[in-house]
Amino acid sequence: MKKPYPRNAPGEFFVADGCCITCGMPVETSPEFFSWDDEKGEQDNHCFVKRQPKTDKEFESVLAAMKAADVGCIYYCGKKEDWKRRLHEAGFGDQIIKNEE
Repeated sequence: MKKPYPRNAPGEFFVADGCCITCGMPVETSPEFFSWDDEKGEQDNHCFVKRQPKTDKEFESVLAAMKAADVGCIYYCGKKEDWKRRLHEAGFGDQIIKNEE
């Protein structure tokens, strides 16, 4: 199981801890949902989900960030079947965390 970076907003999407290579693409592509952690004074040291998408339009913005990112650090652990299907169709099936019910 991928461990979420601690600064991720609670919810269905997260950036995996230690995975970010500071490519900048999630923040550049979707700044309303991603940000940089610079609390330690190290500019651009790790990105994180700052706000979770709630609508299909917002989901599209997060999906665009996933497509633009240089590495697969953004994961989905939610239960929305339509979003899971769309992630699979976009080639991100391996970034869906299976929920044990």
